[in-house]
Amino acid sequence: MLDLGWGEIAVIALVAIIVLGPKELPHALKSLGRAMRKVREISRDFQGHVDDMVREAELDDVRKQLEDVRSKGIANTIQDQIDPKRELDMNFDAATGAEIKKPAPDAEPVAAPAIESQPAEPLPAPVQTTEAAVPAKPAPDGKSST
Repeated sequence: MLDLGWGEIAVIALVAIIVLGPKELPHALKSLGRAMRKVREISRDFQGHVDDMVREAELDDVRKQLEDVRSKGIANTIQDQIDPKRELDMNFDAATGAEIKKPAPDAEPVAAPAIESQPAEPLPAPVQTTEAAVPAKPAPDGKSST
């Protein structure tokens, strides 16, 4: 706050003793202490009010965001965060042959990649095994293990 060295404080104390006198100096220091306490209290109150205003401003931003989500719906809000230009919808619709939706007015046109359809290969038939088809292993003593 105030950058006072020991020499400067000694000069101020000497001047205070000469001007106020030794009898009035304790009362003056007591009054100065009360004034400093009052200044600090006002400063804390001001800082508290500023902090409250900042918190309210942040809450207003959160309230606005919640109102936007409520008005658009949660699905559209998520879609806007993931794909704001709706490029994924256009590419998916072009790939499936569905009717292509028009992009948002601020979106740039995007060419959908051509997808070649290839016939799927048939899966091999599952192999079925039964216990009768698996030969039993002979026991070490020559007897059957069944």
